[in-house]
Amino acid sequence: MEIIVFLVIIIFYQPSRYIYYKVIEIAFWYRVNRQSKSPEDFRLKGDAKYYDELLLEHIPYYRKLKPASKAKFLNRINRFIYSKKFIGKEGFEVTLDTQVLISAAAIQLTFGLKNYFFASFKKIFVYPDSFYFRQTGQYHKGNSGTQDFINLSYKHFLEGFGTRKDRINLGLHEMTHALEFNYLFGDNYDYLFADFYDSWADMEEIEFEKMVMDKDYFLRRYAKANIHEFFAVSVEHFFEDPRTFINKAPNLYYRLCTLLNQDPLNEYGDYSLAKASKEVHHIKRNFLNRRWHWSYSIILSSIFPGILFIYYIIDNMLISTPHIFLLILLSAITGAVFQYNYFKKNYWPGIIHFVGYNLIGFGIWFTFLILLLNQIIPVKDTDTSFYQIEKVYYENMDAYTTMVKVCKISNASFEELANYYNLHPSERLNRDEIQQLAKSIPKEELKIDYTDCMEPKILLKNESNIFSRPLIISKTKGLFGFYTIKRMVLI
Repeated sequence: MEIIVFLVIIIFYQPSRYIYYKVIEIAFWYRVNRQSKSPEDFRLKGDAKYYDELLLEHIPYYRKLKPASKAKFLNRINRFIYSKKFIGKEGFEVTLDTQVLISAAAIQLTFGLKNYFFASFKKIFVYPDSFYFRQTGQYHKGNSGTQDFINLSYKHFLEGFGTRKDRINLGLHEMTHALEFNYLFGDNYDYLFADFYDSWADMEEIEFEKMVMDKDYFLRRYAKANIHEFFAVSVEHFFEDPRTFINKAPNLYYRLCTLLNQDPLNEYGDYSLAKASKEVHHIKRNFLNRRWHWSYSIILSSIFPGILFIYYIIDNMLISTPHIFLLILLSAITGAVFQYNYFKKNYWPGIIHFVGYNLIGFGIWFTFLILLLNQIIPVKDTDTSFYQIEKVYYENMDAYTTMVKVCKISNASFEELANYYNLHPSERLNRDEIQQLAKSIPKEELKIDYTDCMEPKILLKNESNIFSRPLIISKTKGLFGFYTIKRMVLI
């Protein structure tokens, strides 16, 4: 029963989680349409109507989203605002509009990712116009530190979303720096972004060198400053003029699609990659950029509770220890054959890890699945027969169990009794009558079938004299040919 509950949880976890978040999104959007339109009535936590109207006015990206995705966008903005400290500089007053719109730039950039907080960046300084930055000795419209802060000119920030033809968007530009630096120098980043960063960086380096040599490169000149500015300018162009981007540099565009997990050309599909080019789905991922890979979880869980589950399930199954190890080995080989291309393409930390994962991780869990299916899916009706104990391997009187070798008794009287108890498994056996019957049958008529022998564990119950004693055993053959003992009684 415990195993069935465990499997139900494993099978339905992801669908239940998906349904839960969809319900949350729908409920959130329902609240949007019921709440006040007045900014004065706005409550920063929970009220979303004001967000909606403000974003519809200023953020073109938001207008194309479907209601459920708009709810997700609004919810993320609400959370992002609470994760950051917005500080006005040079007399600038940070208002609710300021917080919502700046947060919207971050959410637009990371809408396809799960981790959208830029955890390393706690402060966003907002200036009314261009500002003097002492570290560089120059005036800036915006800049970002490798960690901790983002500086923005609010005037130029609004201009970025107000005009798309210039392919300049200060908000997206600085948020791109924050996203990249949060990954490179922080420790709390989005794993999907990390998986595809190396693929993007490889293509980025090629295109950067090409741009340096080409005066007519399609990105604006500022992208030549360094590789980080190339990335930020690429993102601006990616969102503001994706059609030109894909025509001029399709490979770079596809890498950026996978890196951000969205496609700006799919305006009527919430910018998802569902209709993206097949090239997007064949770009190599690199799981080595993660601190933890799912294969490690499989390996650890196979040691505990995987081995414990196998031990539990074979307790009443007629299968020897060598067969268990052989089954694990065959499962590991099967896993290695079917997963080799996937690991080679996406994640290759070395042959030792690959073999260890398949042998210790996949092999044990796949073996457990085989044994579980074998136990719950019978292929033959339960067979009840009499057996005689032919050999005792060891005795453990403390635990009251012993491993024995038993072979089937072939006799008309025993077969008749076996058929009777197979039809009436709930009735209690009359041991005295069966013992008398066993004594009354002439030994020459008591035939032992040595081709039908097995080695089950039996319960002693303080009975040490068990050699040559009969057993009544009910067993069922499972899906993979292993027998499961349903009932066993020492006579």
